[in-house]
Amino acid sequence: MGFVKYYDKLASAPVIKSSMYPPCSNCDVFIGCSHIENPKIQLGAVATKSDFFEQHYHGHGHVFDARPVKNFYVYHDTGSWEPLGFAMNQKIFLNNAD
Repeated sequence: MGFVKYYDKLASAPVIKSSMYPPCSNCDVFIGCSHIENPKIQLGAVATKSDFFEQHYHGHGHVFDARPVKNFYVYHDTGSWEPLGFAMNQKIFLNNAD
């Protein structure tokens, strides 16, 4: 089984939420992170589409618990800019820039 690159944009790209979601119903999705000056992926995670893209309101300026998925935690906020992410720690703090 392989992966197909579906979405490849920098965090500074305009918000194009409808383009970010893969067309499959509940396939595995890989989300990777790199530094803006080095396109090599330095960190990534694999989960189902529904695990990554399930949204909840968490707000900004306080700590909240991200949802456990496999051996990491995910969040996809419904607030401003709708930040999406994954972490090794469950405690997440979204600042105004997120």
